[in-house]
Amino acid sequence: MTPRGDLPSVLHAARRIVDDLAGLLASMEALVVDHQQMSARCERLEQQQQERRAEDERLRRERDDLARGLAELRAAHEALLKHQEARRHAGQRYKVMVVDDAPSDLRTMESILTAAGHDVVAYGGGEELEDKVAAQRPDLLLLDIVMPNRNGYEILRALKKDERTKYTPVVIVTGRSQESDR
Repeated sequence: MTPRGDLPSVLHAARRIVDDLAGLLASMEALVVDHQQMSARCERLEQQQQERRAEDERLRRERDDLARGLAELRAAHEALLKHQEARRHAGQRYKVMVVDDAPSDLRTMESILTAAGHDVVAYGGGEELEDKVAAQRPDLLLLDIVMPNRNGYEILRALKKDERTKYTPVVIVTGRSQESDR
């Protein structure tokens, strides 16, 4: 047992120990809160990382799809160039489709192209032209701008949207020469 005189000092020491323990407890509580916040932040970061990985994978697949599509287009372009070159060397005639609502212009272009050794398909208007171009598969389409039902630009937009005709080369022609006609 401790002598009575030491009791205040023992109480004082015990109080310091209790205060130290209370401080340690508060520090531990703060550490627990910090740990919980850090855990939540780590979970958010892990979720973001998973989302980024998923987005990276989606972008990789999209890039690969685009690369395959580009390779297919390049191969098709090369095949077309070889086909055109072979036709040129074989002396084959080109099929030219002429679309013009003016009969005299139509006859003139048909005469010139036929004399140059080309096969000519002539149409006097733009009705159902997409189907006609798809059926005839011309090497070149000469298309008048000004026509009564649909103008050449409308027809051109329709041809370029149609999978069957979108790669057909088109030259827009007109007999008009005024700036206001353009």
